[in-house]
Parts: sequence; C-alpha cells; structure tokens
Amino acid sequence: MMSYEGRLRMANVGRKHGASVYALMQKANISLEDFSKAMGYSARDTWNVIEGKVIVPPMEFKKIAEVLGTTKKALLDYTPSETIPELQYMKKIENPENLDLILDLMDEYVECREVL
Repeated sequence: MMSYEGRLRMANVGRKHGASVYALMQKANISLEDFSKAMGYSARDTWNVIEGKVIVPPMEFKKIAEVLGTTKKALLDYTPSETIPELQYMKKIENPENLDLILDLMDEYVECREVL
C-alpha cells in the first residue's frame, strides 16, 4: 500500500500532467470533444485526466502526445503556466501556496465519498 506522502506526490503529478494536456490541447486548437473522440474517452474521462483525478498509464501518454501533435517526452516535460481551467474552487483560493494542500484534501474527500 502506498504511503500518504506517496499518494500526495502522485496526485500532484496527475494534476501537472492534466494541466499540461489541457494547455497543449489549447495550443493545438483541439476541442475537448475531438480529443475525447481521438482517445476513445468520454468527456467526463477527459476532464478527469485534465483535473488530475486519474493517473494516466505510461503507455497512454504516447497516444495522448500523438493526438496533441507532440512527443511523449515533450508532453511529460511540459510545464504549463496556466492552471487547470474553469475549476470553481481554484478561483476562490487567495493564497496560491495552499492550492496543492486544498486539492489534496478535496481528492481525499472524493475518494472517501466514492467508498461510501
């Protein structure tokens, strides 16, 4: 079983990759619908990737990179200057240093609710 710190690191990696996917979608002018269709994802699955709620399997990054017109390495190394789009809770955070902590707590809450 992964430690709490390990889960937090994985969640942060997931959010970073999701923000990268979204930023590269925008740069390539690829709509959510077109990306979802190309990947074989539902729109909800795509948002889960973008929001970092799921960890994308390493093999899937190659296909994502192809759809976005880039390489797997460029996708994984990309550092977006933007945050994840249109998330209501991100608009109300006054201290950005607390963002990861708040998102981690929200992820833990969602996981607990799903178990119940």
